[in-house]
Amino acid sequence: MRKLTQRIIHILDGTPADYGKRQSGQSLVELALITPILIIMLMGLAEIGWFANNYLILLEVSRVGARNGTVLNGELGPTEDDWNWMASVHYDLLADGTPEDNAARQYRNCNTVDDYPGFYNFLVCLMERSLSPLELNRCPISPCDPLVYKDDMVVSVFSVQAIDRNVVNLKPPAPVGSSVPYMTVVGRWPYNANECGYNPLPPGAAAAQEPRDPFDFSTNQDDDEFQPPYNDSTPERQRGFVYLLQHRLFDNPNCYGSEWTIAEVEQLMNLPNFTLTTTQRAQFPSQGMVLVEIFWQHNLLLRNPVFNPVFGALGDNTIISVWAAFPVPAPEPRIRFD
Repeated sequence: MRKLTQRIIHILDGTPADYGKRQSGQSLVELALITPILIIMLMGLAEIGWFANNYLILLEVSRVGARNGTVLNGELGPTEDDWNWMASVHYDLLADGTPEDNAARQYRNCNTVDDYPGFYNFLVCLMERSLSPLELNRCPISPCDPLVYKDDMVVSVFSVQAIDRNVVNLKPPAPVGSSVPYMTVVGRWPYNANECGYNPLPPGAAAAQEPRDPFDFSTNQDDDEFQPPYNDSTPERQRGFVYLLQHRLFDNPNCYGSEWTIAEVEQLMNLPNFTLTTTQRAQFPSQGMVLVEIFWQHNLLLRNPVFNPVFGALGDNTIISVWAAFPVPAPEPRIRFD
């Protein structure tokens, strides 16, 4: 037994044998220990590369959509009534079979984009065709499982006016500490895209706030500027043009659309991360802006039955969210204050 123990020790530490031969058991044991780790690392590198590739594709597609939105004007502009009406599909209209519903379905069908053109339809169809080799996971028949179908595209257009809200005495005033003029969202298009259902509180409960009106920037209403936290009891009803009606907000089955609120867009447009003087900020022009968002459910590339649980615990079925924004002249506001 003693000799056997010594022999095992010699093999493990690489000590030369009595017969003049060197044992190689140490390398074999080290290889056995390190091989699973190397395989996990290689699979991890492959998954990281797969994720990065998909993210960059989606980011470029969002930029393609936003850039093309800057040149659509006239009859194909984002403020045209025809396209705003076609885009104004409430979540419960997609299954009632009415003529309006059928027209709305065709408007969201890229095979009929020539018959149903328009700003929002054109952009989402252009982006979908640019997604290759990626594809949107579409729900074939309503109702859909929200845990399975999450891919979507959202297009929003904003009219942003540079306003000194303290001078013109608009309500509510600009946030405390902000420089003037304050970039204020005075319109969100499509103007009647009621993609967030509103359910008032039951009788006897505290007063319920009405949904945010994206064109109401000048009156002192409680719902004029929602502040965080945002939730499904006080949504901004207009949440942009939603392509597939699969991206839910607040985990609310009656609320779809953009993750961007009006307050967040105003914060973005006021350049909070730039140190600018009041004189420099006074030169901010009023402008229109198109905001494109893509939500895509990312799945693992390698589904090895042994190692997949490891990667699954680290975040399988992740939603990749990208956005791009560009100026667009069509909705540029022309408001004058006396």
